[in-house]
Amino acid sequence: MEVEEAKEAFRRTFPELDTYLKNGQIEFIPYTHWNLKDGNFDLESISNFWVEKLNQALTNGYEGLRLVRNTFWLDKKVWNNFADYEEEIDRIIGNYQMMVLCTYFLDECNTNKIIDLIINHQFVLIKREGKWENIDNSKRKKTEDKIQTESSV
Repeated sequence: MEVEEAKEAFRRTFPELDTYLKNGQIEFIPYTHWNLKDGNFDLESISNFWVEKLNQALTNGYEGLRLVRNTFWLDKKVWNNFADYEEEIDRIIGNYQMMVLCTYFLDECNTNKIIDLIINHQFVLIKREGKWENIDNSKRKKTEDKIQTESSV
């Protein structure tokens, strides 16, 4: 979906969109402007881009940056590079006032891709048989629990 199509679809359920766009509270950015550099994931450029967006939000008086991104544009050729990128970007996001919602089309994900998603995210929400299920990243949960325990002592 192109930017204008996405805006129009969003506008149908969120009529106030134009006000938020005008105020700079919502921005639609095509993946080609921030994800790929010469067809590859350039972690430094991507992380700098998001930190710059965060700094703009903070300067404008907001408490942080909320980001929604989709991955429907991904093709099989770049999945491994993308999974590596996500692992690294997840570490970066945790150090900033950012919340990120990543959307994936599960029909395009095999078991290995789903495992990558669970490993590289704090948690994964999956809609199965009409119900939403939360799958926590158990490795991350254990680390957080350990940190919590150590800081209490």
